[in-house]
Amino acid sequence: MVKFIRAKPDFKRDFRATLGLDDATPLLCAVGTLTENKGHLNLVKALAVSNTAAHLVIAGDGPMRATIEAAIDELGLKSRVHLMGRVSPGWTVMTASDALCHASLREGLPVVLMEAQALGLPIIATAFAGAAEARDVGDGRIEIVPVGDTDALADAISRVSRLGEANHALLQLSTTYWSVSRYAAEFASAVTALTHP
Repeated sequence: MVKFIRAKPDFKRDFRATLGLDDATPLLCAVGTLTENKGHLNLVKALAVSNTAAHLVIAGDGPMRATIEAAIDELGLKSRVHLMGRVSPGWTVMTASDALCHASLREGLPVVLMEAQALGLPIIATAFAGAAEARDVGDGRIEIVPVGDTDALADAISRVSRLGEANHALLQLSTTYWSVSRYAAEFASAVTALTHP
């Protein structure tokens, strides 16, 4: 079964709420068929040894689902890894996330990387053919780690998760300080000062 999701203005907050997450919890995502080649099993193992409380949402289904579920259970990650099944369009999950993790062993044209770049999402990707090229044409927000290297992937997850936490704090500060009501009040004050010296 395919879940069709339409991203709405409050989608990020609402999507996180369905997972029991607040806005401050780092949320990573992976999008792709659950096959050995896509590296989801290694991604789950990397999350387990990473130095972060980040959650991971995986959008996709396939023959490795039972194996991945067993690893999630064995590693004690049932509360932090969320298997969504097949989602269409897959990029909607990215709009609610802080970063994309793409741990493929091999890849052709990495469309999911291009979608994440279009959304301005930080990316952790393995060094499959095409990853470096995607980084070179993008804005440089792709961290590339060796294929199959769980420790390097875990380190990257920890670093990017901390950036997500900092981004949330900065966003909270900016929305508190640079709110629409503050802009409106300052604009009204400036107009009043100009028209009534």
